[in-house]
Amino acid sequence: MRINRRAVWAALGLLLPATGVATLAASTAHAATPCASGVWTAKYYANTSFSGTPKKTTCDTAINENYGTGDPAGVALPRDNFGVRWTVSRDFGSGGPFTFSAAAQDGIRVYLDGVRKIDLWSNVSATRGKSVRVTIPKGTHTIRVDFAAFTGRANVKFTYAPVTSVSVDKVKPLTPTGLKAAYSTSTLKTSLTWTKNVEMDLAGYRVYRRTGTSTAWTRISGTGLVTSPSYLDTPPATGDAYGYAVTAVDKAGNETARSAAQTVTSVDKTGPAAPTGVKTKGTPPAVTLTWYPDTTDDNPYYPGYWVYRATSPTGTFTRLGSGDVVIPAYTDASAEPGVTYWYKVRASDRLGNLSAFSAAVSAARPAAGADAAPAPTGVTADDWYDGNTVTWKPPAGATPTGYHVYFKSAADLDWTKLTSTPVTSTSLHHPTAPTGVLSQYYVTAVDASGAESLPSAIGSATRLDGSGTGPWPTPEGLLARENTGGIELWWDPFQRPNGSAVGRYDHQMLYRAAREGGTYEPVARLSLFATYYVDTTAPLNVPLTYKLVRVNGVGTASAPAFVSSIRDTPAVPGALTASDGVRETHVSWTSGGEADLKGFNIYRSTSPDVRVAPEYRLNSTPLKGNLIEVYSPDTIFEYSGPAPAPVRLVDHYIEPGVTYYYAITAVDIYGNESEPATGSATSTGWE
Repeated sequence: MRINRRAVWAALGLLLPATGVATLAASTAHAATPCASGVWTAKYYANTSFSGTPKKTTCDTAINENYGTGDPAGVALPRDNFGVRWTVSRDFGSGGPFTFSAAAQDGIRVYLDGVRKIDLWSNVSATRGKSVRVTIPKGTHTIRVDFAAFTGRANVKFTYAPVTSVSVDKVKPLTPTGLKAAYSTSTLKTSLTWTKNVEMDLAGYRVYRRTGTSTAWTRISGTGLVTSPSYLDTPPATGDAYGYAVTAVDKAGNETARSAAQTVTSVDKTGPAAPTGVKTKGTPPAVTLTWYPDTTDDNPYYPGYWVYRATSPTGTFTRLGSGDVVIPAYTDASAEPGVTYWYKVRASDRLGNLSAFSAAVSAARPAAGADAAPAPTGVTADDWYDGNTVTWKPPAGATPTGYHVYFKSAADLDWTKLTSTPVTSTSLHHPTAPTGVLSQYYVTAVDASGAESLPSAIGSATRLDGSGTGPWPTPEGLLARENTGGIELWWDPFQRPNGSAVGRYDHQMLYRAAREGGTYEPVARLSLFATYYVDTTAPLNVPLTYKLVRVNGVGTASAPAFVSSIRDTPAVPGALTASDGVRETHVSWTSGGEADLKGFNIYRSTSPDVRVAPEYRLNSTPLKGNLIEVYSPDTIFEYSGPAPAPVRLVDHYIEPGVTYYYAITAVDIYGNESEPATGSATSTGWE
């Protein structure tokens, strides 16, 4: 049975005789147009054919209206036979299966991109509904819903939603785009952001990381999903490059391919592994330590190791010495005889990162007898191609009958007596000393009974390798640039090749030549472990080429590394003009526009022979303003103006009627000064 809407309104006292229309408010709040993306645009018509100009256009976040017998738009619509058309366009991402559900009293039709998917178009007395499954292609599409209120009561509802069943939805979301990665050297964290995925059935994201260019990706976002398009990661602070990629996952569990990768490089704050195999032994002249060498790329013998000592296993461990130990051995000659010490070792990489401590080990240097004689003094060792030579001086106030000499290589715990019978001289040549290895020696004095004195201090030497089996590798990473006062050069640290037979660490030689056809001349002799040098003698405006070689113990040079640079001066200030003024002079010029320009120096004289010399200079520091006013050497004002305006000098520090000669030079941030631009002017005095 159909309900007469007019009769109902009359019974409720809502009939308006003058107009015959209702004024009930709509059941859903409507926003102003235009509508945001994904929001329905609703147009209300005074007919069911959707013809003519809509009576009202609004925005709806959902289609769920129960108009009853009221006026849905709050405007002059007929009691019956009005229509509402909703449209929405949105990006459906990868698309996939969706459910369209419609319910209405009276007519409803639903379209996807103009193709009808639901058709319930008739005048009915009760709400009826229908659901259909629709496959929406990827990309942007338009849904349109047409509703007709023919006669009687009116309501309408429509929803669309992705099908998230695992057995039905086999469509993967779109792969995330716009991934950006930024690494903070202060927090050691990587900040990741990417473009939000538009899938309606998106469950979240997964974040992956790999080391360098490895093909093995590791999920770092845990077992759950990241729900926002951002992530903060703390990669290992090892100095390695780390790649990042992101995937999207929908509610059916479908996961996209990984996004395009972004790479960051972490700061190296990770030390090498703790030394192992630490052994100690107390010997007459010292406590000796050895440990297994660290052969990782991060610490191939350099910088080396730090050795610590305490008087108990739980005491305070204090570092011995200030420099790095470059071989896996240490001789503690400062240990007091008869005292047990505990030792720990740490490894240090080339950036100064320290490892954990090794296990603690202990040793005691033997105590000397109460009647032990004084030890020889002044022990030294010299290295030669045919061995090492040890020399010493007799004990003060004693005349021993002879001496014994003891030897060990740095990596040994035990000492070997080189003299089966005492020697009477104060020197000994050791022809079997190993080449390329630090050898250590101490000497004792022997009396007529054969008793030995206290041990002397330790002397050491590294025998030169006369075999010449090969040079050191070519220096790597050589770079150069202009710096304050010269050319700055730096390069990678020296690393001794594993198994190298060239025994002696020696030195590096740096040479310099004019870039075109010049002869290389020596600039500096450097330690083999040096990695930095500033050539303060580099000439100005001369293209230079530098050559760096490493020289081994027999004088063989490595293949050279080359780098070029120039220490140039700024361009001469251009377009200089000088003009007379009333109790002042005016000078203007233009700058060469160098990026490293610091400013200008002003030189002035009453003689035409004005020179670039301190006695003629007005300013104490380079001036960079566009307007410079000089009242005295202590009162100079600079004013900045729009670049690249010419620089203008107003010189009030003058005598009327005197001709002044000016020289203007440009100065860069390194202190290099250009050739001068010159000019002259005469103040006319008061007019």
